[in-house]
Amino acid sequence: MWWGLFDSELYVEYQEHRYGPYAPIGKPIPINSYRSFKKTNTQKRADRIEHIAAQLSLPASAIGKVELPVVAENVIPFPVRSFVDPDPFEELTFKNAIEAKKAIAHYLVKPLAKLTKVPSNSEKRERLLLELIKKARSPVALFVDDAHGLHSTTLVSLKKLIELVRSNGERLSVILAGHPKLKNDLRRPTLEEIGGRTQAFALEGIRGNQSEYINWLLTQATKEKVQPTDILESETINFLSQRLSTPLQIEQYLTLAMNEAYQVGLKPITTEFMETVLAIGLDDLEPNLIRHGYNVRSIARLLNVKPADVRSFLYNQLPPEKIQDMRDQILKIGIPL
Repeated sequence: MWWGLFDSELYVEYQEHRYGPYAPIGKPIPINSYRSFKKTNTQKRADRIEHIAAQLSLPASAIGKVELPVVAENVIPFPVRSFVDPDPFEELTFKNAIEAKKAIAHYLVKPLAKLTKVPSNSEKRERLLLELIKKARSPVALFVDDAHGLHSTTLVSLKKLIELVRSNGERLSVILAGHPKLKNDLRRPTLEEIGGRTQAFALEGIRGNQSEYINWLLTQATKEKVQPTDILESETINFLSQRLSTPLQIEQYLTLAMNEAYQVGLKPITTEFMETVLAIGLDDLEPNLIRHGYNVRSIARLLNVKPADVRSFLYNQLPPEKIQDMRDQILKIGIPL
């Protein structure tokens, strides 16, 4: 009978001896190392017969083994077709940059030397843009998205660009699109040279018409005979119109609510159920500021304080007098609270 004993370092094999207590077999084996089982007398005898048969060159059948049939040499080969590379240049990688540029020029059917290169120098970039405007022979509009994240130096550069274009008898209009933070920044005294030349337009979107938008959205997404009140109770629609303000929020939480309601078999969706779906802290100070384009870093830069102090203010972790002081500073620079 074989027994095994495990410990943290060694593995020792023990065998039950018929004349005495259990005694170890051989030396201890280190952990994570293995030793083959001891061969029986029959296995040892089979190994000796196989060794003798190999010396005498006997066939395998003489010692009880079956030889595998040999495949004939005149077998028809399996048909092989070369792989067709999907790359239009017939290679997935190029030997060097020159080969890659040649492939790009071949794909564009135009030499790379004729393509317009954007210089790294700001003056050269302005000169290049001016040349492009002259070639257009018509007024040019430059759209800048997420302009609320632009630095004040970038806005000043845009003003200089407009002046440069107008001084050369051309016309350039710059359209900045962004959160309400952009409008507030342009009203600051430090940017009055740009804000005074800017005409602001506020797009309120669906503000004030959230209920109508929810009804319209449910009508467009369902069959003709299905009414919005079959999916949401009228009180729930009014509740959502008061809590949500943007189409993205409405679409996101409607989808989430309908998926959750389907799992529990609830129809129509009630106000109590919708309260469990809406995110906790949806109307907190920090999310509202982010919707206006203000994050922790931008507020800290405007107030000239540390971002940690702004986070402590948002989570009401400052002393009362310091909270009131920071609130007054934020309202002074025009950030809505």
